[in-house]
Amino acid sequence: MTGISPMRRWQAAALDAIRLAWREPDSNPLACGCPGSGKTLLGTTAAKLGIDDYGHGLVLAISPSVNVKENWKTGFEDIGLLPNAKVSNETLKGRRDYGESLIGDFNTICITYAQLAKEPALFAEMMRRYNGMVIADEPHHADENETFGRALNLVAEAASRRLALTGTPFNTRGRSLSMVPSVEDVVSGGSRIRRAIPTYSYSYGDAISEKVCRPVEFITVMGRGQVTYRSLLNQITWDRVVDLAKANKTDRLSPLLDPDGDFMLEMLETGIKTLLDIQKTDNRAGLLIAVADTTEGRDVSRVLRHLLAANNAWSHLTVAEVFHDTPGAHDRLTQLRHDRTDIVIAVRMISEGVDIPRLRVGVYATNYLTRLFLIQLIGRFIRWEARLDDYQFAKMVIPAHTLLLEWAREIEDLISHALIPEEGDDNSGSDGGPASEIIDRISQVTGIGAILRGDQEADISLASDFFNRLPEYVGRIPDLMATTIERVYREQGITPPPGPSNQNPINRPPRRSNARNDNTNLVRRIVRMMAQNGEADEDAYRNVNTQANRAVGIRRVDDLTSDAELIRRAEFLRRWLIALTRGEPWLPL
Repeated sequence: MTGISPMRRWQAAALDAIRLAWREPDSNPLACGCPGSGKTLLGTTAAKLGIDDYGHGLVLAISPSVNVKENWKTGFEDIGLLPNAKVSNETLKGRRDYGESLIGDFNTICITYAQLAKEPALFAEMMRRYNGMVIADEPHHADENETFGRALNLVAEAASRRLALTGTPFNTRGRSLSMVPSVEDVVSGGSRIRRAIPTYSYSYGDAISEKVCRPVEFITVMGRGQVTYRSLLNQITWDRVVDLAKANKTDRLSPLLDPDGDFMLEMLETGIKTLLDIQKTDNRAGLLIAVADTTEGRDVSRVLRHLLAANNAWSHLTVAEVFHDTPGAHDRLTQLRHDRTDIVIAVRMISEGVDIPRLRVGVYATNYLTRLFLIQLIGRFIRWEARLDDYQFAKMVIPAHTLLLEWAREIEDLISHALIPEEGDDNSGSDGGPASEIIDRISQVTGIGAILRGDQEADISLASDFFNRLPEYVGRIPDLMATTIERVYREQGITPPPGPSNQNPINRPPRRSNARNDNTNLVRRIVRMMAQNGEADEDAYRNVNTQANRAVGIRRVDDLTSDAELIRRAEFLRRWLIALTRGEPWLPL
């Protein structure tokens, strides 16, 4: 073969294992490589091998999204193949009906699972007609019992050769996946899992040691949230409380993720501070905030922009929102690889196969609670960059939910052993059920922590002492290294070197009062309810604020109003709002 891009050691070894597997008829080789390790190059090289050495007239690459499909097209072009990523099912059917070639001058075609599922028989016919080879990228989207899986099975049966590539060889339901060989197993405690049988596996730990991926460190935010629901059927209201300190696996994250709440503000502020630290040595570093949906994304963007504008040290940071309805969203993602946008807010478009190596910091601001999503999201931050030094690292800010903590600690082990856990649904829905709506959310922060590499719990005070003494290393080395150095100093009785005396402390903006935000949000919600009864907004705002001030014995809310007064005022307003939603009479005073 000629024209092949240089391969890493693991990619060459994986290709050898794939060629060996192809000696067996009807084999389904599976290459598992952690996100960010370079599976696309492995796949395009295997495709060229199939065309040059095995005589395949067509390679069909199937991807989970349009973005990933375009990445495959670029990869095929780089290796000297002729890809088409634009052909529609209608064009192919028209050519078939008129007896014309279904591939023209192209030898590779890139499609999505969604396009395949609309006409699986058509693509199966192409496999038979052109001695085709099929590459399934991230086949966790193709559950054998679902539409995508059945379509992929049909095409795989018609193909002469097959190859599956994934960083996450499992789905959220723990069932069999098309083109992923696996066996059922029972682990301690009687839990059933499916264990993938990879032809070749390349773990996150391997990738870190060989400088293919950079390590990720987790900053954990502990907190408590309460959400009030109202039934759309009978108008009954009820509360759900989530306290991350109680480590309940069934708790959902939505009560904590009010964009105006204290918990979200802490997540955003922590992400911003972390980004600025890293930008001291990498001015192209970016922050990605993953949100639940477009509505939440726009609310988070509003809060974030206000936060940046209110703090002089942050006001220079630039923000971009990339949602499914953003004009030119896919082109915008491509631009993010090369521009200097500091902060990106996205839903799930930047979750797998999107290569933006300069992203160094992530904020997990979504209620989508699965092991699969966490791993794919982390893959956006761990891609090694040759332009940086050997100490490069990434950081992820996550809620201290017991499941996220568990998955964060096991990430390296997970892909190495290719486990397919039975973990049920994604746990991202509403506590209130389908016939209910959220009418109020409050949240508070109760602590900040960290997890550094696998199951190693961080003693944050060690890293803090190191960086306080030597601030020139902030953003230059990971917390784990700082912690290790500081611990060695203490254990061996070595006097640590002093930091430079002319270092100026970093000015941090004052934290915004959650009680003040609660008051503002509660007044707004009460006025909205009162407007339904025909009361003008201006009169309603004056009435609500006057009654709330009287309830706590103040004349007005100003910059000197204490947190204790604001908390009492918010509690008064909350009782008022609940009474209104229940249709109960309410006499504030």
